[in-house]
Amino acid sequence: MSHLEGSIYIDVKLTLCLVRRITQSITPRLRAYYITPLFRRLVRCNRWVANTLDFNKTYDASVFETTIRVVGGLLSTYDLSGDNIFLEKARDIADRLLPAWDTPSGIPYNIINLARGNAHNPGWTGGDSILADSETEQLEFIALLQRTGDPKYQEKVEKAIVALNKTFPADGLVPIYVNPNDGTAYGTITFGAMGDSFYEYLLKAWIQGNKTSSVKPYRFFVPTLPYRIRPPFAFINLAL
Repeated sequence: MSHLEGSIYIDVKLTLCLVRRITQSITPRLRAYYITPLFRRLVRCNRWVANTLDFNKTYDASVFETTIRVVGGLLSTYDLSGDNIFLEKARDIADRLLPAWDTPSGIPYNIINLARGNAHNPGWTGGDSILADSETEQLEFIALLQRTGDPKYQEKVEKAIVALNKTFPADGLVPIYVNPNDGTAYGTITFGAMGDSFYEYLLKAWIQGNKTSSVKPYRFFVPTLPYRIRPPFAFINLAL
């Protein structure tokens, strides 16, 4: 369960708001049902996932959001229940996401059509991938490897980190826009939106991946982060 501590509260809205078209109106809180006495709902949800849930939709989904919420939610429920249907569905949706990593650099596109496998980036990014959206899928895909024995899942997501390693900055701080063709990054550096989860996942990915060497270079910049964050007084004016 440690692989998904952050996303385990499965509101598997298997909808996510954004994947509403995939799941229509049902929003089962599957994990909650497994740890509370809501057995009737649990049975109904299991039946719906087994017989109705279909990811073969002509829908442009966020690779990042679908990974952490849908893949993560299904894997958590599989771990809690032992019911293979959840692992099968997790593998189904993950396989539909994998073409997003088929870029020259290995940096994934952030949007993919679930039925057609056509991947692209949002128009407002100028064709570039977003750091947080591109480097925050490791936990779920490594978990898939560990449960299915298929190495393609870990290989795909780690290739994205390896691509960043090639242009890794000395201070360890990566800009928020990454070119999926050559892996170069540019733009704002932030621990906020569009950058945050990249830094949050580094240690988790290293641990989840059995101290995978692809993440190792990033461990050395962590001690420098406190020196690169503005002191509290720098934000005084913002509070006034």
